[in-house]
Amino acid sequence: GGYHAAKPGRMQDLINFHISQNNTAVLNMLNAKYLIVQGEEGPQAQINPNALGNAWFVSKVELAKDPNEEILKLGTVNLRTTAVVNDSLQGVVEEVVGKDPIGEPGTIELVQYQPNKLVYQTDAPEDRLAVFSEMYYPHGWKVTIDGQQAAHFPANYLLRAMVIPAGSH
Repeated sequence: GGYHAAKPGRMQDLINFHISQNNTAVLNMLNAKYLIVQGEEGPQAQINPNALGNAWFVSKVELAKDPNEEILKLGTVNLRTTAVVNDSLQGVVEEVVGKDPIGEPGTIELVQYQPNKLVYQTDAPEDRLAVFSEMYYPHGWKVTIDGQQAAHFPANYLLRAMVIPAGSH
């Protein structure tokens, strides 16, 4: 918390609307590895077993008409299985909207991390929507799948998402 001139406004909104209200689902979406809890001897760090990880596939999309509705829906949907996306992006996600996964949901794993480059390995039996526990910022980011330019877009009010085609990438 606290003020910092470079803190993104959407992050402050999440703090005000969800984190300050102890919405642990939002902390899980942000991949919070540890939670501070009150123990017998005072506050202590506890591993968060429900953190969603660096990225995960979702099987549902909940459309929202504006950012206000997006942030409110974060408190009503299961963020492990559902992404909240602005309805202006319906055409981008329509192939995966409401589509139940066939068999295995697939895997996505961060395999290389550098401050200026993240590499994920994915394997899925069909096209899937991936949500990344990373702030969406449209300027300066290049996204590729197997070396080919791909599109990414905002989801869950402030995170990054993209449709990953079936197969291993």
